[in-house]
Formats: sequence, C-alpha cells, structure tokens
Amino acid sequence: MSKARVALGSILVFAIRAHAEAMAKILLEHKPNLLYQSCRGETALYCASEAGDLSMADLLVRQSSKGEYGIDVAEETRGWTPLIAACSNGHVEITRLLLQAGAKPDTPDIRGWTALEHAIFGGHHDLAETFLDKETPAPASTVLLSYVVAKPFPSLQKPSTSNQHRPENTFVQLVGHRGTLIAHGSFS
Repeated sequence: MSKARVALGSILVFAIRAHAEAMAKILLEHKPNLLYQSCRGETALYCASEAGDLSMADLLVRQSSKGEYGIDVAEETRGWTPLIAACSNGHVEITRLLLQAGAKPDTPDIRGWTALEHAIFGGHHDLAETFLDKETPAPASTVLLSYVVAKPFPSLQKPSTSNQHRPENTFVQLVGHRGTLIAHGSFS
C-alpha cells in the first residue's frame, strides 16, 4: 500500500468526522486507503455510520471494490463495527445499507453485545425490526426466545381500569425471533 493512499485515508477519516462532504468526495477520486484506521481504530465507513451520514456511507460502499471499505472492521475503544455504531445511534437507513452490503449482524462488541442488542437498548425498536428477517446462528445458550421487541400497538382497546398511574398508550405488541407474535395487550 502506498504512503500516499494511507495519507489520503487519514485525511478522509478527518473530512468525514468534520462533515466536509465536498472534501471527502474529492479525496475519494484519488482512491484513498478505505481501510485506514485512526488512532482510535475508526475507518471512514465507521465515522459516516456513527454520524448518520447516509450519503457518505452509501458513497463509501459504492466506491469500494472487493469489500475494501471495512464493513465489519471494529474500532478499538468499544469494539463497535459500523453496523453497531449505526444501530446504537438509531440510523435506520444506514443500518439497512450496511446489512445489504453484507455487514454481519451477529458480530459482537467487546462487551459481547450485537448491533440488535444496541438498537433495543437504545430504544430504537423500529430499527430492531430490520433484523427480524436476518438469519443469525443462535448461540448454544439461547433458550426459546432470542429477543423481544416491544412496540406501540394502538389498535388494541384500552382496558377499563381505575389505575390513575397507568400512562396513556401503554399497549404493546411483543414480537419474538423472526416476527412470531408472542403476545399483545396492555402491560402494567
């Protein structure tokens, strides 16, 4: 790898972090090293995914040849991949882009959390639903239910109750692995 491509990769990471899209596009014309990692291990695709920059993430994926964009390269601090960064920050379209480009949804961070778990923990249930159709091998310790997504389910009738502490719109639908309806109703 030439020193020039490495230097351009470094500048590209900086440009994406600074939201300097025009500069990043110029740099991409000169074929920078897209696998370059900053001192924290961040690639250009990681920075675009974390920031929610869909146009830049899409450009990086399209610009790359033979998977050179580092779709599953984890940064060094938390072990987050671009997919985990997108899920943790609730970036639905970037998550879809990365999954379509071949990102592995079951790659864990240093704590053992996957992108799906980050999406659920962050309250991004609509984003978590994008994983329902993704086949991932179940770990040996998985018992019956891989995960649960709770989402508003407004078509349910409000139960008659005298509980004044019940917040409005507490109806939910529980969805299990691969979209199987587990239960629905009002949960207190």
